[in-house]
Amino acid sequence: MGWKCISWPKIIKGSSVKDLKVGSWVIPTAEDGTWRTYGVYSEEKLLKIDETLPLVSAATIYVNPCTAYRMLKDFEDLQEGSCVIQNGANSAVGQAVIQIAKHFKINTINVIRDRPNVESLKSYLTSLGATHVVVENELRNPLMADILKAFKCSAKLCRGKSAAELMRHMMDSELLLPMVPCQNSNDFMEV
Repeated sequence: MGWKCISWPKIIKGSSVKDLKVGSWVIPTAEDGTWRTYGVYSEEKLLKIDETLPLVSAATIYVNPCTAYRMLKDFEDLQEGSCVIQNGANSAVGQAVIQIAKHFKINTINVIRDRPNVESLKSYLTSLGATHVVVENELRNPLMADILKAFKCSAKLCRGKSAAELMRHMMDSELLLPMVPCQNSNDFMEV
């Protein structure tokens, strides 16, 4: 079905349409998903989006922040000062986890893959509110166990190869939330 999209009405018919015009940025909220080239919707089935947002942010706003919020709030009673560790921290959901956790004063340890611009990415995630940002291979460092124990991480949001490394550091009382890989946010549709 898919939900990551931004759409632009091409034709508007009917005098009851008040807040939309041809070219407005919208997200269809109908239950049939968004993976389509064209669709016909009533105005109440379209959520108007601020056109000053970056396009990728606008296309993912209906899904990623909600997913991050639910992962932080639905599975564990995370309080101020709690800690979560996540890999894929630079994904759209990962960035939302960082920002929402910062708002609730929850510490985050964020795992990313090594890359040529890794220091720039670490700085960016820290600017969003990340408590710590580490590269996958740093998980194998014995000091990582001490860092995790100091923060008493209560939930780990994991997927992929580094999930096994994270599980080595888990305590019996900790929760592992498996995540599915993110869809490609570069795919958009027109309505």
